[in-house]
Amino acid sequence: MDGINKDKTDLAAHGWWQVIREGHLVSGERSQISRIIDELCASVNEPDFADAIDELVGEARMAFHTPRPGDLKSPPVNFTESPGQLLEAIGDAPDGLRDELIRCYETLWLYEPPETLFLHGLEASAIEKKSLRYEVGQIEYVAQLYLDLPGAKSPTLEWAIVNSLLYAESLAFLQEMAAMRSLLAGASSDKGLSIWKVMAVSAGGWIWEGAKLAATAAISYALGQGDHAASIMLFLAITGARWFVPTQKKRRQQSVIVLAQAMTGAHRLAKRSAFNAGVVRQQAYHATTLGAVFSDYVFEILDRRILKTSADHRNG
Repeated sequence: MDGINKDKTDLAAHGWWQVIREGHLVSGERSQISRIIDELCASVNEPDFADAIDELVGEARMAFHTPRPGDLKSPPVNFTESPGQLLEAIGDAPDGLRDELIRCYETLWLYEPPETLFLHGLEASAIEKKSLRYEVGQIEYVAQLYLDLPGAKSPTLEWAIVNSLLYAESLAFLQEMAAMRSLLAGASSDKGLSIWKVMAVSAGGWIWEGAKLAATAAISYALGQGDHAASIMLFLAITGARWFVPTQKKRRQQSVIVLAQAMTGAHRLAKRSAFNAGVVRQQAYHATTLGAVFSDYVFEILDRRILKTSADHRNG
């Protein structure tokens, strides 16, 4: 970071750097977008790649943002517009809202457990509130532009790509789980997981289990032929076998839970931009052995970071 600050002191020599910043930044405050621009320019450090960096940052802003509809408090905002267009669109907004919209404009991505949106719905999600999105195809395009830029190194952009792709796939799997024939079937919606529906389904399950226990008791009594001890032993044996002996359905349910934990675990390990790429890769790969499907770019970005980290250690 000290190297970046040192390079920025001479704008006469690095005017191309400032031009890129002016094309994507509204405020003079430190933000994710400004950090990404600084990291890319410092690592490439070559004006000939200014257009490629400008294109990469522009595509990233489009990939990670969705238009924000207007309401009584806020005008409609398209976060892919230029800084000047944004300022014109929000010119009449109150100062507090205006500052919030500018912060959203200069934010690319943020960490949020996928369980938040799944369990609590759109209104509880900071990702949704900041008009961020995670469409895999567009993020993969940004990843390819980044990988194609010679010598580029932006830990912040790498984090945004990896974390958002892990988030998108983990959330999709959680939503698929809810759509399966299980305790959560029909219980999920835009407002999150309905606790009342879960309780209703759970109550139905317990009533059904009670009926099974009553039937088991009747069968055990008949087979025991009046012998109280024998009837109890039969009841315990049948119930124990039904409860504790793994069945194909139980194994399938357990494997789904383990897979969900592995996927969200990989996402959680990539919580910060300074994440350990080796640890995240190991967890993500473990999830794929259980059946997870992650974008290939997750592993390409992680492998690139691992190789650069190793090279820096050797050179250091």
